[in-house]
Amino acid sequence: MNDVNEVLPADKQVDLTNIKLVLQSFANEIIDYDKLVDLLNAYMDEVSVATVQPLKSMYSP
Repeated sequence: MNDVNEVLPADKQVDLTNIKLVLQSFANEIIDYDKLVDLLNAYMDEVSVATVQPLKSMYSP
């Protein structure tokens, strides 16, 4: 983005400060994939035929 912005005429250049700040904030956010998998597994352990069957009967055409 900086390279493109530099070659634009001064009146067409964009202030990239806000974009840089947002990108940096996401770059600092760390996703713990192990914890995410554990949470998904715990959810799937609770899902059983007994808990799914009433939902299927309610929403099946």
